[in-house]
Amino acid sequence: TPQGFQSRLTLDAEQFRTICQLIDITIAEYNAVQPGRKTLLLSYFMQMVVLLSRFYDDRNRYQRLVKTGHREIAEIATAAAFMENHYMETLPMQRILAESHYSQRHFIRLFSSAYHMPPLKYLLGIRIRHACTLLRETDLSIMEIATMCGFEDSNYFSRIFRSNMDCSPSEYRKKTSV
Repeated sequence: TPQGFQSRLTLDAEQFRTICQLIDITIAEYNAVQPGRKTLLLSYFMQMVVLLSRFYDDRNRYQRLVKTGHREIAEIATAAAFMENHYMETLPMQRILAESHYSQRHFIRLFSSAYHMPPLKYLLGIRIRHACTLLRETDLSIMEIATMCGFEDSNYFSRIFRSNMDCSPSEYRKKTSV
């Protein structure tokens, strides 16, 4: 071993193939440049980290994890990508669930585990980030921005914006305008 480094993780041939396949999928997704790419790349990376840590912890459990892990993460990432592409629409939970093919309870559990927040909070974050961009870069009214970001009521938008950004939309615009 060079410089006295001794690896504590060794992969058998099947584990190595699994990691290589995941790397190939990740590279293909990166090169495809399709909507939701960042979400899928993050999910593939997280899946690789989890698999490697599990291989390290218990080399005998990985076969069961690989069989279910790919499908679950891909379907959760598909639902997240759907939210990123449709955040400006009214998105009832049933529409988001249709993208994942899971029951509501199971989907929320998987999504929360993968993204460290429930799906509706994730969607709200997308909407608030987009609103921040529009407030900084356009002269659109607060009502127009609220509508463009998927909020049906500008008063509700202002309350949610304030609770997330610690200032009103107009205060945010003043602070960030060039």
